[in-house]
Amino acid sequence: MEDAHKVFDNLIIHDRISWSALIAGYAHHGYPHIALDLYTNMYRSGIEHDRAILLSVAKAISCTQCLILGRLLHMMSVEDGLDFDVMLGSALIDMYAKCNGMDDAKSIFDKLQKRNVVSWGALIAGYSSQGYDSIVCDLYEQMQQQGIQADRVIFLCVLKACGALGALQHGYIIDDLLRRRSIDIDKILGSALIELYVLCGRLDDAGRILMNIDMPNNIVWGTLMSGYAINGNREMIEKCIAAMQQEGLDLNNMVVTQVLASTSHSGSFEVGYHYFNSLITNQASISSIEHYTCMIDLLARAGCLDAAANLQNTMPLPPDDIIQRSLLTGCKIHSINTATFSI
Repeated sequence: MEDAHKVFDNLIIHDRISWSALIAGYAHHGYPHIALDLYTNMYRSGIEHDRAILLSVAKAISCTQCLILGRLLHMMSVEDGLDFDVMLGSALIDMYAKCNGMDDAKSIFDKLQKRNVVSWGALIAGYSSQGYDSIVCDLYEQMQQQGIQADRVIFLCVLKACGALGALQHGYIIDDLLRRRSIDIDKILGSALIELYVLCGRLDDAGRILMNIDMPNNIVWGTLMSGYAINGNREMIEKCIAAMQQEGLDLNNMVVTQVLASTSHSGSFEVGYHYFNSLITNQASISSIEHYTCMIDLLARAGCLDAAANLQNTMPLPPDDIIQRSLLTGCKIHSINTATFSI
């Protein structure tokens, strides 16, 4: 962008096209504040904006998450008669969603005279990011009724919502639809399907999805292993680890944390304890504070306060506040005097 800006500065005349190109460049390369400053300078120079420039400004405001600026941009689009434009409308919906203004986003969506997959996707993604899972599923149904085919972004949002709601049958329908439309199940979409089936307790279906993913990565394997951890299936975790190693994949910090956290949240004491100790025995990477946090939380909740306190005192990292709270929670659950431990 530095070179582009130098070229712009050397131009004798700065017209709308050159301003638009520079603003778009900064907006789409992660420099929203520079993009907005440039727009202000353009406005002061007497150059009027067009739809392309407003699209770039909407992108920049999305990155800043400033609702006030978003509403100013929306007002300008109304004054220019562009608020019904499907492209700019979709950008404004996305902008409002990222600025935590879902009521404004829905208002624009409802006023659009024509809606396409982009506008539907922007609204659905907005509600998904804020945890409105039921609304996501309702919007998906409405979109289907209007004959709009979902894209990958929408499928990801709906699968996430189905998992959170435990809507297994809806998940099966989407799984079948993806196959019928011959949509490639890549690592991202595959992980979403696996997580859905894990949350719904269908580990056989989760395993089926993994087997159909080309070269699944650590994230995909970790999602499946967390499902086995939740259900206390130590044997399948060990098989997954062996399969990962055959594929040349290491148990990185994220996967270890994912599995340990799952055992902690589900109370699968035996699985978590065995998994943690086997990793230490095999000199695997137990180096993150999150690993010890999960294990201490699991021990404390299981009533093994002596073991939890001992692990805290012997771990190679200084304990944080979360570990302290885990020990206190364990003491409270099992009615143990906290003075017994060095908490």
